[in-house]
Amino acid sequence: MITALAQSRIDGRLLDEDDIVLNCYSLIIGGDETSRLSMIGSLAAFIEHPEQWRRLRHGEVTVAAAAEEVLRWTSPAMHFGRTVLAELDWAGHRFRAGDIVTVWISSANRDERQFDDPDVFDLGRTPNRHLTFGFGPHFCLGAHLGRVEIAALLDALRRHVGEIRPDGEPQRLYSNVLAGYSRLPVVLAGGA
Repeated sequence: MITALAQSRIDGRLLDEDDIVLNCYSLIIGGDETSRLSMIGSLAAFIEHPEQWRRLRHGEVTVAAAAEEVLRWTSPAMHFGRTVLAELDWAGHRFRAGDIVTVWISSANRDERQFDDPDVFDLGRTPNRHLTFGFGPHFCLGAHLGRVEIAALLDALRRHVGEIRPDGEPQRLYSNVLAGYSRLPVVLAGGA
């Protein structure tokens, strides 16, 4: 991926070193933090919502649909900053070119105008047009890999674990950028 970035051209010119480094940073955040925090968050969600764990375990929902709901529910990257490129009026506000705005992913993924019962963890949710990986030109390069990783974990849990239970006090991550757990002791018991 780094080679592809180093050799990529936009409007005929190679990316500069800052662009390459920032894209690598985004890949690390997306490929490590988002996937890891979503996977850990799925265990917490299954403990809090045992009926959803039962649905996954018994094949009542697909692993792919479950992965999408885990991504929406956990929303590990809480927000992103963006620079307004052109003046516009939106939702009663005037934005000027150069203004910095914050896109709140965690809020968008709980928007009652987009999701029925947004505060319900529902592995069978469809459609599930969450914004965990961004949208448009800011769509995460590692989205496919993240989905594959989370689906692999959910499938392995479904096939090999019968019960998920807490085994100590969880600790939330101390961050104003990322949401999730820095510590979530659990017992994975029984299986097939």
